[in-house]
Amino acid sequence: MCLTGDAFNLYVLIEVAALTGYGLIAMGSKRAAAATFNYVILGTIGASLYLLGVGYIYIKTGTLNMVGIHDVIVGNDELADSATMQVAFVLVVIGILIKMAFFPFHAWLPNAYSNAPTVTSSLLAPLVTKVMIYVMIRMVLSVFGVEFSFESTLWVDVMPWLVVVAIICAAVMALAQREIKRMLAYLIVAEVGYMVGGVWIYNYYGLIGSIFHVISDACMTLCLFLGAGLILRKAKTTHFDGLRGLFSKMPLTMTGFFIGGFSIIGLPPTCGFFSKWYLITGGMVSQRWEYMVVLMFSTMVMVVLFFRLIERIHLAVSESGENLGHGHGDLGLTKEQTRFDEGPLSMLIPLLLAATVVLVVGIYNQDIVNLIEIFLSEFNLPKGVGH
Repeated sequence: MCLTGDAFNLYVLIEVAALTGYGLIAMGSKRAAAATFNYVILGTIGASLYLLGVGYIYIKTGTLNMVGIHDVIVGNDELADSATMQVAFVLVVIGILIKMAFFPFHAWLPNAYSNAPTVTSSLLAPLVTKVMIYVMIRMVLSVFGVEFSFESTLWVDVMPWLVVVAIICAAVMALAQREIKRMLAYLIVAEVGYMVGGVWIYNYYGLIGSIFHVISDACMTLCLFLGAGLILRKAKTTHFDGLRGLFSKMPLTMTGFFIGGFSIIGLPPTCGFFSKWYLITGGMVSQRWEYMVVLMFSTMVMVVLFFRLIERIHLAVSESGENLGHGHGDLGLTKEQTRFDEGPLSMLIPLLLAATVVLVVGIYNQDIVNLIEIFLSEFNLPKGVGH
């Protein structure tokens, strides 16, 4: 998907990846079969819309080569204004939005990721939605071109508002969850909104933030799902009520898990802080105040979510708010409960490596931004206020 230069081959590769994903998810819990079926239906609809859009593009341009399509569209105002190309653009973008689980096309993702085997969730969560964000960026910039995508369509005005709705709804739904993997799944939906918004606020900093957040989100979701897998292995549950006092038993696991959580919140020096910084800067430059406000809102929701987890995991406070201990600083844990009981090294080492990557990407953020700027330098993107 990242290397192909053919729009039809991209469809084929998307479906090859999806088919293997269906099989991996179906190997999960009893509910995994129903979740997989839902994923199959929505995934097929998204792929079909993309393929139909590619068909329209081929009718008007006579080529499926991405560079060839771009060369035909650029400078051809009559073609850019044609209803066929406008419809093709809409079909391609909506198909990609469904595949990346952009709200309200997200229905397949929470059930699929929460019911899949842990190793499957740890593989798909960092890759699937992020690769589709890359596909959208590539189709918008390299195939349709900057002028067509942002100046010949209404999407640049509509999408930021759809992003606002998507982030708010996903954040609120995450807040309602009481199970770690489902909570993380809804956070991924919110993060998809971040990245889509960074593209469609249409400026240099927003696109840098969006591409950087693709990298950051892949690292921190890997870290979080690996941590959730270790918790499930040792505690036999990922429900909030089953996590009390877990920090004293699994300090390394919890440290790695919360490094990923702090990155999603956006605390320095994790990578999530720097990608959010560029996204907020992009919103400010384009005067998309609604996008900036919703980023702040979702960040506050994530603070509540992870500090609520810390309360249960570290402080061992019950649902009623009553301390489970018997005195100040006493968690009410027995000697048996406080004994270190980390997961196997084959699971713990990947988690700690993922947590280290989250920190390293944040510390060396400027080097990554420099590489992104080289990629964006060939596109005529605005750096100032407005479009």
